Amino acid sequence: MSKHGRIPERDFVFEIRNLHGPGSLGKLFTAIGNAEGLISDIVTTFVGKTHSIREITVSVFDEEHLARVERAIAQYQGAEILQIKDPIFEMHKGGKIHSGRKRDVRTLAQLRYVYTPGVARVCTAIHQDEAKARDYTNIGNSVGIFTNGTRVLGLSYQKAEQRLAVRIPGEVLRGWGLAPSTNFGLLVTLRGRNPAKPIDFASREASRPPEITMTYTKLPPVRF
Repeated sequence: MSKHGRIPERDFVFEIRNLHGPGSLGKLFTAIGNAEGLISDIVTTFVGKTHSIREITVSVFDEEHLARVERAIAQYQGAEILQIKDPIFEMHKGGKIHSGRKRDVRTLAQLRYVYTPGVARVCTAIHQDEAKARDYTNIGNSVGIFTNGTRVLGLSYQKAEQRLAVRIPGEVLRGWGLAPSTNFGLLVTLRGRNPAKPIDFASREASRPPEITMTYTKLPPVRF
């Protein structure tokens, strides 16, 4: 326990080039510890005759503490900071979800089934009976969640752009060993397979229940 009476909880990953020799890594860790940095994960990415490169995760209290740890490492002559990464922002970079295919295409025949000319038969069938769209498109596997951002993960009101960072599908949550949440700040999965798609209202004032109802009743099913 530090003199603050608590444990630092903000993680940063230091990529450090350090002298490769007896005691050099221990001295680096001592420098970090003297600055009250809490070391957790250590990943060695390179080992050479004269130096090594490691990604060292260090927990700090705040930005000021981060700067203090950075100075402590810089003052140790045997080490050089190559870069500092925030693992939270690294996990969110580029978004956390993507759309993927449900069918693999390995042969020319399969390509003809899922694309032209096979797909034309499906289009024709749906034209003749629109109810078949639920069987042969992703409409039947999706639901929509309408939100004006008044409550997202207890963060109080969030604008539409801010809410985008909170979107996580239920499949991903289960992959992480977590149960899907019904909080509309998250994407949930219904019946184990139906991904929910958020419809975010940019204005809190202009998205009261009557306006929300009017909006989603006008959206065609194919929007989901």
